[in-house]
Amino acid sequence: MLVSLVRSGRSVRWAALGAGMALGIASPAWAGLIGAGRTVEAVYLNGSTSSTEVQTDAATNIAGPASLASSPGANFLQGLTSGSTVSVSDTQIVITDKLSYTPYCSTGSSFSSCTDTISGFQFLFTGESISSVTVDAASASSMTPVTATYGSVTHTGLTLVSSNQITVDLTGALPSAGNELILNVVTSSPAVGTPEPSSAGVLMVGLFGILGMLAMRPRSPGRPAV
Repeated sequence: MLVSLVRSGRSVRWAALGAGMALGIASPAWAGLIGAGRTVEAVYLNGSTSSTEVQTDAATNIAGPASLASSPGANFLQGLTSGSTVSVSDTQIVITDKLSYTPYCSTGSSFSSCTDTISGFQFLFTGESISSVTVDAASASSMTPVTATYGSVTHTGLTLVSSNQITVDLTGALPSAGNELILNVVTSSPAVGTPEPSSAGVLMVGLFGILGMLAMRPRSPGRPAV
């Protein structure tokens, strides 16, 4: 920013470079799932929360948490029970069914005939601050999270349990091979730091000192009046 002051017919220009930093102003940072030290574990719930299959990380071939330290994220192999693959990127989770017309149900029943408490997925993250999760419009209708009451069990569909946990209820869903459920994940941006009053004061004093020195620099004589 350049400030021009006119005094006694002379133009004095003060450069205010760095004023934004002195006031502690910073642009907001983009937040996503990818980041140092972050992980995700994909767990298939087969009829209940006590009957589970931990999906295998494609990078390590180990069933357990996968690293989200760098792009493109994490990929999980097709589960023997879930019959699905999972990929987790910076902003999305994609569940892809690999079986033809096999329902997400421990008894093999579909829709309201399935009496499971829950059949679906649970995603456990570390180091995240997830604020919302929604179903992307490009998802297959047959993979829509179930929000219905089957018998005495009410299914809750897609649930953000905490800032590090998501549950997807697919009980009784009957997709065909290749159908996808795409979840859009939004995380909170890190807070932008604001200087303490004492720090801000020191910065301002320094800024005005620099401006004062600029104002006192020797000036070239102006053009003589004609």
